[in-house]
Amino acid sequence: MRRIVGVALLLLAACGNSNPSPPATSAATSAATSAATSAATSAATTAPTTPATSAATSGATSPPTSAATSGPTASGGVPAACAALVKLQTDFGAFVTDYDTVKADGVLLLQISDTLSDQGQATVVALIGQDAQDSAQAFLDGDLAKGARLQNRAVSTIGPAKVALGCT
Repeated sequence: MRRIVGVALLLLAACGNSNPSPPATSAATSAATSAATSAATSAATTAPTTPATSAATSGATSPPTSAATSGPTASGGVPAACAALVKLQTDFGAFVTDYDTVKADGVLLLQISDTLSDQGQATVVALIGQDAQDSAQAFLDGDLAKGARLQNRAVSTIGPAKVALGCT
């Protein structure tokens, strides 16, 4: 772009603004100028855009998709409880919350709580699971105040429960 402006200024200076028609340029000069300009412009335009777009898309999409697909199982223990709590937290935080999924997450947490050997951990996980189930059902029934109260209680308990379980 600077070359084009420089050439235009040189042409204006050479003409002295006294000649109304620009001097003739050869076909070789115009072809070389347009080829160099278009190559530089397209290289400057496409190079920075492509890596940033593909990195942001693949990096942000891959982890949640694989976690949501595989999901935790009720086979038990602290690792399953940690995974189920993370999944519930993610499902509650979704742009559009699917309360059927949240309800299933609550059932899963209740099942996992039966497999925990520490009674305190089992109780906390079961309470979160029950609150998640009741919250989802309240939202599905149209009782928004009850659903929001139970959701807030479940969400505010997930962080401390993950600390108590030693989730990483």
